[in-house]
Amino acid sequence: MNRINSLSLKNLILISLGIHIWAAFFSSGFQHFDEHFQILEFVNLKWGGIEPEKLAWEFREKIRPWFQPWLYYIISVPFKAMGIETPFFYVFLFRLVTGLFGWYACINFLKVIKVWFNENESLVKWSFLLLNFLWYIPFIHVRTSSESLAISLFMLGATNFLLSKKPLSLLLAGVFWGFAYHARFQMALPVAFVWFHGCFFERNIKKLSLSAAGVILAILLGTVIDYWGYGEWSFSLWHYYRTNFLEGIMARVKHYPSYWYVRWGILRGVPPVSLVLIAATLWGWVKMWRHPLTWMTLPLFIFHSLVGHKEVRYLFPTMVLAPLFLLFFYEQHKDKVHRWWERRSFRYFINLCLIVNIAALIIASTKPVNPSVNFYSYIWSQKSIIKIYAKDESPFTMLGLDIEFYKKPEFQVEIWNDTIEESGKYIFLRTGADYFTFAKKQNCKSLYLAYPEWILQFNIGNWLERSRVWSLFKCD
Repeated sequence: MNRINSLSLKNLILISLGIHIWAAFFSSGFQHFDEHFQILEFVNLKWGGIEPEKLAWEFREKIRPWFQPWLYYIISVPFKAMGIETPFFYVFLFRLVTGLFGWYACINFLKVIKVWFNENESLVKWSFLLLNFLWYIPFIHVRTSSESLAISLFMLGATNFLLSKKPLSLLLAGVFWGFAYHARFQMALPVAFVWFHGCFFERNIKKLSLSAAGVILAILLGTVIDYWGYGEWSFSLWHYYRTNFLEGIMARVKHYPSYWYVRWGILRGVPPVSLVLIAATLWGWVKMWRHPLTWMTLPLFIFHSLVGHKEVRYLFPTMVLAPLFLLFFYEQHKDKVHRWWERRSFRYFINLCLIVNIAALIIASTKPVNPSVNFYSYIWSQKSIIKIYAKDESPFTMLGLDIEFYKKPEFQVEIWNDTIEESGKYIFLRTGADYFTFAKKQNCKSLYLAYPEWILQFNIGNWLERSRVWSLFKCD
């Protein structure tokens, strides 16, 4: 910990930049299907790589705002003009831009943190560490998901709103907030409650009016972008409400109890780090209910706790900001924490948290999120492979939808079920049991295996046979 304290904030910023670039490169794939089907395939539609009828139902119902796909499309234009076609370059580019945007938003938010902690250099430095080096933060920042972009936009808006008195900056705060809403509708909650906080505790009519005008301006611009995406005028929020609530789409998905997020954090988070963060957050929400940080994080948590369908990604915006409560607890109970520090068991616990966090940070920033993308990359790199024969289901199909973004032009997949004439074919298999069957065939050579081959030596209890193991064979 003393070594960390000795590092300058500038050095920490540079280290954080390196981690974000690393994560953008290695943390490949999509964390949730929406990250692919509602963003990347929407970009692919504008590239001419997929037909509208093959897109997810959200396109047909016009519930998805086009702001984020439009942003990625604009970024891709100059590279498309240079003749770059590989989708893996573009998805890395999108992750990199999104990650650097999140990194910049955290640096910019330090202006707010300095005010909150009265220019305390040590607390500001540790705030930056929490906002950048918690194991899941770079992972969230580089995701091409709506939640990741939305929290960065929200933080930029909050910085301008909380600190600036200049009309242009306040208008810009509203614009950032409006685009955060267009990235993820639910971000309207933290935006509204920070604005309400200003109503109740500051009552600066000029500040509130200018920021509200910026929100309205961004929503209008987003509506124009939706027209570009859908080819007709559409109000996505209405369609979202219509399909999810009036027509009952939400009733068809799995529901969870209201305490699910807390239970998930305790049981499936990364203890002991997750336990400390949960405890500090709950303390902050109770003891600091007047603070803007509570108004930024608690409403979104309450809303998603009350809605039956729950996913961890819904709380990404809360997960990014709420850890700051840990430093507020330290600031308000400094003497008590110092007494705890005199106990060897407490020092061991803190060091354990640091070690676990560093290990999880390395894994989360390095491990591919969805290994299927590694297979797509392999297929793309093999120019001789223009057709594969897939048992039972195409590897380019998930949730009944076609994954066209990663397909080579003219690439074909043919499905087979029980038997196949193997000679001269590339055979795709998706289970370990099928892999071992074909590995015994003398006329079939293994070209691709999702797992490293050394893992095959540890097939204790035949767990690989029961696992999802993608493989590709060339049979002569």
